[in-house]
Order: sequence, then structure tokens, then C-alpha cells
Amino acid sequence: MQVLKVKRYRMQVRDVPVVYEVCGSGQPLILVHGLSGSTRWWYSNIQALSEHFQLYIIDLIGFGENRSGSRFALSEAAIHLYNWLGALKIERACFIGHSMGGHIVAELAADHPEKVERMILVDPAIYLPVSRLISPRHALNLALTIRYLPPNFWPILLQDARHAGPVTLFNAARELLSAHIEEKVGEIKVPTMLVWGEHDPLVPLSSGHRLKRHMPQAVFKLIKGAGHVPMVEQPALFNRLALNFLGPGATPS
Repeated sequence: MQVLKVKRYRMQVRDVPVVYEVCGSGQPLILVHGLSGSTRWWYSNIQALSEHFQLYIIDLIGFGENRSGSRFALSEAAIHLYNWLGALKIERACFIGHSMGGHIVAELAADHPEKVERMILVDPAIYLPVSRLISPRHALNLALTIRYLPPNFWPILLQDARHAGPVTLFNAARELLSAHIEEKVGEIKVPTMLVWGEHDPLVPLSSGHRLKRHMPQAVFKLIKGAGHVPMVEQPALFNRLALNFLGPGATPS
């Protein structure tokens, strides 16, 4: 297997700091992590995906290596992503967004469908069960999330959460709870695949079924035995599903 060369870049787009990695060649595919995540959450996927696409893997403001002092704002994330694409002269791309990243990608597709060729939303934080997030069971739900992750990923999870810090995590979670993009989501025409972990304790399968009802054109794929981070928990299956959907000639079925 050829050694994958990943290059990291830093830039300012309209005074907004952007940190991202690039690897592979071909059609652009943008990977957007979730709450407390970073580019490292995709490291089990980039080898397979980069054989068919040029990957752009972003660290959102306040996360990963993008800790410049600027504050993350969910309401501005999709437009920042749009502006960054413009700065890179990327006219159109495929996207994969996980959790909060799925929320951001869905909003981009709703507001600027001309930029999105196809998208995969992985356990997207769109229909959130508020009772789970604000109840005393939330700590238990977080513990259950770790249960499904491979042990070698635990240090990444903990380090990325520490890098983001409690203020950024709390504010982003609060914005997710108050954001309502249901009407936008229902109008999306971009070819979409929803991927859900069977045992996701944070954004449960019931949220996935609800989202599918509002996006009847979307393909829905359940990854059995997975939790909230199926691309890490079952990368081989996730990579195969992603390539089948995004690859040349792929047709939703």
C-alpha cells in the first residue's frame, strides 16, 4: 500500500481562521467533523477515500488545531464553509459530515445546493432529543458512546475534547439544541445518504427515522453494532458504503 501524503494548511478567509488537510486526487470530497472532533476522527477513512477523491479535511473554529482565539458559532459555520470553498476555487464537491458536521453540511446544501454534488450525513445532529442532552442521563450516554469506540481511539477523543475546552463544547451544544433547520432540511434536493449507528446514544436511531421521513429522497443505511461514530467504529463497512454512494455512476437505491 502506498504511503499516504497528507498536507496541512492554515489560512484566513475574510478574517476567519481555517485549518485543513489535503490528500489524494480527483473530485473534491470535504470531510467535516462533529462536536469535540477534529481531522483525526477521519484517519480510519482517508486511505480508502483518497484513492478516489481529493480529500479536504477541516478543523472547525475552536477544534483540533484551529484554536486561534476565534469563537465557534454554529449559525455562521455553513457560510464560513461556503467562503472557504470560494477561496479554494472549489466550484462543487461531495461532502461527508458527522454529527454537528452533518448539521453544518445539511445547512450548506439547503442554502447553496450548487456547491454540493452529493452528501453523506453520519448521525447528523439535526433532530436532537433534548431530554437526553439535558437530563442526568447525559453523562451515561457519553459513557455509552465510548463503549462502542475502539480503545486506541479513546486518547484522540479525550485530547480533542480537552483542546476544544468546556466553554466551546458547552456553547456549541447549546446552539445545536436551539437551532431549527427542519424546514430547510425538508427542501434539500441534493442526493443524500444518511448513515446511522444502530446504538447511537446521543442522536438515537429514532432521530434518524424522523429525518428520513423529512428527506424521503435520501438513502438510509444502518450500521449494526455501531454507536455515534460509525466511521471510526466500523471503518471498512463505512468506507464501502461511502464509496458506493459517492463513486462515479453511483445511484441512490
